[in-house]
Amino acid sequence: MKYFLLDVFTNQQFGGNPLAVFPDADELSAAQMQLIASELNLSETTFVRRATLEASDCTVRIFTPKKEVPMAGHPTIGTAWAILKHGLLQPRHAERLVFDEGVGAVTVDFEMKEGQPQSIVMHQPLPEFSASLDRFAVAKLLSLEPDDIDDNLPVQVVSCGLPVIIVPLMSLDASHRAIVRLDLLDKSLRQVECRQLFLFTRETESPDMDVHCRCFAPTFGVAEDPATGAAHGPLGSYLVKYGLSDGVRIHSEQGIEMGRPSTITVRIESRGDDITDVRVGGECVEVGAGTIRIAS
Repeated sequence: MKYFLLDVFTNQQFGGNPLAVFPDADELSAAQMQLIASELNLSETTFVRRATLEASDCTVRIFTPKKEVPMAGHPTIGTAWAILKHGLLQPRHAERLVFDEGVGAVTVDFEMKEGQPQSIVMHQPLPEFSASLDRFAVAKLLSLEPDDIDDNLPVQVVSCGLPVIIVPLMSLDASHRAIVRLDLLDKSLRQVECRQLFLFTRETESPDMDVHCRCFAPTFGVAEDPATGAAHGPLGSYLVKYGLSDGVRIHSEQGIEMGRPSTITVRIESRGDDITDVRVGGECVEVGAGTIRIAS
């Protein structure tokens, strides 16, 4: 079975978040898909299958090394890029792909220039804000001091299809020092089911960026993720809800501590206090392709 290898949320090879895309996976079982994702050991691997919804172009199933996830950002954007780049299917809609994912239909807008995909943007489900967590416990979990977390903002679980714990840090220095203590993970987060920690600070490495981020997802088999699209919808929604951004255009840097710099763009549309649209976009670079042999 052939697959494409991409770097997502970057315009440079070996930056961003790597992704393997299997374009013809109808004959694979869920167990086989999980084994392949574990073998490749990337943060996510996607498998393209026939559509199950009438208005959709295809089904996209997304696996981390440990489990299937219902939706994710860089796999959705990277899979769209691979489909468009290699003409794997003819989109049913002009400048729009619709994927069946675990959360239902996910829409991806795109532009083409000289036969190449440009400006790929996914629409995420509208945000759900839930539990706030104790910042003292979260600081200890992250090997930080309580003063490293902004006490004017909540540490909160937010979901746009995949829940993450948003942690507002005071500085770049705090971001650089953060280390998850796995021995405290379940104890510190016992009141919530979510175990994905998404840290941000408004201090940035690049003057062109609005926020600097890190993501830890150990229960997914991802110690740290260099670019997390599924967390940026919740982050953008959080920034708008708490008056830190108007949502028109949020530029985020991630992966710098890992040596894989990534750039993610977020746009949040609102009507009054209600968020009406969540968009996350970025660029992709193809790194190569390969073949997995499946024993019969």
